[in-house]
Amino acid sequence: CALPILPTQRVELTLAGERPLHLTGLGGRALLPRGSTASDAEIELLRDPEFEGDGVRARATGALRYRERSDGSGRLTLLEGVRATLERADLAGRRSDGAATVLADRFDGWLVRTPDAGEGGQAFAWTALELVGAPTRTELADDTLTTPRLTALPGVFGEPFLLTAHGSSSRLEHRVPARGKRPAETMVASGRDRMHYVRPGEIGRAHV
Repeated sequence: CALPILPTQRVELTLAGERPLHLTGLGGRALLPRGSTASDAEIELLRDPEFEGDGVRARATGALRYRERSDGSGRLTLLEGVRATLERADLAGRRSDGAATVLADRFDGWLVRTPDAGEGGQAFAWTALELVGAPTRTELADDTLTTPRLTALPGVFGEPFLLTAHGSSSRLEHRVPARGKRPAETMVASGRDRMHYVRPGEIGRAHV
């Protein structure tokens, strides 16, 4: 069924499950399956959208588009002025310190709705994220990564685990704090090839 939404109307949608996906924004439209009919679902929010789900939070100034196929796979896109926070989990699956903040022009996330996950019902899980900008800028605890295109693959618990910088030129700045008489310094790595940033939960951080 089609649900028209006024341009100034604030919308709040929750795609329910054990790990739900929350969407908010202004104006738009929604095309949702009727009853138990197996068909695609489409949601578009026109302005100031935000979403949160499975370790990822993001907002934008442009539009949000979400389409879910009848097989449970979906794609979520945010446009213009994107600010995304990628949380991280420890080895027990709990959210832990060390979230990454990414500024970009476009966000694309691919996800899948899993079968019955227990008492909470179905759950959403990310399969891949991609952020594009001129360039994107990722802020972590001690590092800043700038690159035209950033992709993220999930870890064991669904949190963004492996970040990969793509494009003509990527730059990683690692900040080393002052210790004793040794002053603070910044180490810089740059290149045109892919740069991988691994985010293990309990075994430290590694750059490859």
